[in-house]
Amino acid sequence: MRINKIVDYINRSYIASDYVREPDIYYFMDLVIDDINERLQAKFPTFTDWPDFVDKWNSQITDPRFMRDRTVYDAFPDEYIRSVVALGAALKYYTRDEEGEMIALDYQNRYEGALFKMTRDYLNQVPWWFQDNTGGFVPFTYVHEMGPWDLNPRGVVMRGNNTKGL
Repeated sequence: MRINKIVDYINRSYIASDYVREPDIYYFMDLVIDDINERLQAKFPTFTDWPDFVDKWNSQITDPRFMRDRTVYDAFPDEYIRSVVALGAALKYYTRDEEGEMIALDYQNRYEGALFKMTRDYLNQVPWWFQDNTGGFVPFTYVHEMGPWDLNPRGVVMRGNNTKGL
């Protein structure tokens, strides 16, 4: 979806009382992409970083059919841009606005539901180049004999395909 159309959609559908300019609304849209990345364990580029991502992508592609356009955000399907990004950006805007408390509460519930649906339906469809498989840490409980004052972390550190027990 074209980025200027996304901005227009957010302004017309969710922020009807004000009009937030395109460079200013990127901050709120970037916060939503951060939420999506956290939920999907992904690394979708933010709207601020999108032009740099497209330039890097296009420099590595030789076939013109796979070139990307800087003005079109196509990291994930448009349905999630409309249901999650647009609503989330409006929520983030109204959360910072002192007059938007009541609307922010309504948008928060709707946003959490839309983010849950995106996680449920799109988690296994994230393209491999957007997946963040850098690993994580699975904690275990403390050793019972040593008591709760045993502060040595025990668990499994996962880095990509390697695992290491602590």
